[in-house]
Amino acid sequence: MARARDRGVRGAVLVGGASRRMGRRKAMLEDAGQSWLARIGAVLAERADSIVLVGEGPVPRDATWPRLPDDPAVSGPLGGVLAALRSDPGAAWIVVACDQPDLSLDALDWLLAQRAPGVRAVLPRVDGHVQPLLSFWEAGAADWLIRQAPRAGEGPRALADRADCATPDVPAAIASAWQDYDTPEELARRATRRC
Repeated sequence: MARARDRGVRGAVLVGGASRRMGRRKAMLEDAGQSWLARIGAVLAERADSIVLVGEGPVPRDATWPRLPDDPAVSGPLGGVLAALRSDPGAAWIVVACDQPDLSLDALDWLLAQRAPGVRAVLPRVDGHVQPLLSFWEAGAADWLIRQAPRAGEGPRALADRADCATPDVPAAIASAWQDYDTPEELARRATRRC
């Protein structure tokens, strides 16, 4: 497969969530002395021309990429997506959250392989549920997103019903890359699985 570097793809890692359920900022979580954010960025850098962090949340010292504020035109994670898309409208974007530490090259390669003519965004499905993060957005998708932006409370999953939004099922072998961690209990289960 051709590397994304040949295709004008950039990467965005969302770091703006309040992390209320976790009780501490998820962008600051780490494994074995490396932040999740640094690990995610290193994997993403293998398939993206450049990386930006999107959001106002604190980030660890090993995450040195440029930052963008969330776009206030849209609430929730879509504010981060829109900020990235608007910052470089001519680029395609891979968007991932800072609490998806199991991101893999296999997952990124699969995601990029879902590109198709006429598709503005790829929002994969895991166990039947649309996953708005670890998603792909074509160049020029900012205007499309603004026109299609879900009403308050709907979130990005509302985009999945559109013909120009692909929602392919993620193969089980790479589905862990879409797993996010929102609570201390989920973190504990992850640690148990990794032992």
